[in-house]
Amino acid sequence: MTSLRAARASLLLAAALCAPAGAEDSPSPQRDGEAAPRPLAERLLSPDLVERGAAQEEIRTLSPEVQEVLVPALVAGAGDADASVRGAAAEAVAEIGPRAAGAVDAMIRGASPDSDVRGVSVLALARIGPAAARAVPVLVEARGEDIRDVWVCMHARYALVAVGPAPPEALPALVDLLAHPEWPVRAEAARAIGAMGLQGAPAAVALARATSDDADGVRAAAAEALGKIGAADDAAVAALARLLEDAVLRVRIAA
Repeated sequence: MTSLRAARASLLLAAALCAPAGAEDSPSPQRDGEAAPRPLAERLLSPDLVERGAAQEEIRTLSPEVQEVLVPALVAGAGDADASVRGAAAEAVAEIGPRAAGAVDAMIRGASPDSDVRGVSVLALARIGPAAARAVPVLVEARGEDIRDVWVCMHARYALVAVGPAPPEALPALVDLLAHPEWPVRAEAARAIGAMGLQGAPAAVALARATSDDADGVRAAAAEALGKIGAADDAAVAALARLLEDAVLRVRIAA
């Protein structure tokens, strides 16, 4: 009940600050039976595409401070039972961009494999930028698993560049993804670990194992990652030496 009251309070606060201009001081005359304009926070979560689009355009005219006030209401919308509302919330977060850092966890949930708003949630994480760096594991999964879904794959690729290297706390999740059943996910995980530089060094053993992967794309990504994290232990050196004799040219080049 406390979280529900908090969500409602956030929505009311956003509605109060984002009501149509002049609504408090000099409301426009209304004809009998004519509905009053709905506050922006409500229109952003509308199932009506036209109303929602107009509201998203309106976001761009707001000051960054007012945009930030909208975020708690959008986080509440991202947890709605209605997929159209969840999608609308993610669209609005994408419009706000870096100021919506408070919505990162909600967008990570939206970008999960079983989500029906995965594509737009991935886009929202990309627009938030470096503040969403902890989303790298879920973005890696989206980039690899949905390689046949152009919408999700394209935004995940963009997002992985936009959010930058994963933080150290994301490393265990990336190591786990090196054992994912889909080889593109394994390759993306290796690349993400390599992008961490020296902070990815604890994954050296897992990357050395990945150099024996059946997929040459994974072997090549693992070899590159070992170089980027500065791995110099015996297992890494032996793995790279073995790859110099690999049957696939790009793997030999990576080693």
